[in-house]
Amino acid sequence: MNRFVGQTEVLISGDTLQLKDYSKTDWPWSMFDPEAKQKRHDTVFPEACQKAFEMGKTLVSR
Repeated sequence: MNRFVGQTEVLISGDTLQLKDYSKTDWPWSMFDPEAKQKRHDTVFPEACQKAFEMGKTLVSR
């Protein structure tokens, strides 16, 4: 990206919560732990949102 648009920053927030209630699906969620996903959403995701907000503030102040 740097070659085309200049200096860039990337924020990746993985292992996200795609559904509010995994029990309402008939998908085989054996590979997912809904409780762990919810816990991560409640603890890690707000930190990622704050980081994105800070990156945005930096972007508009340049």
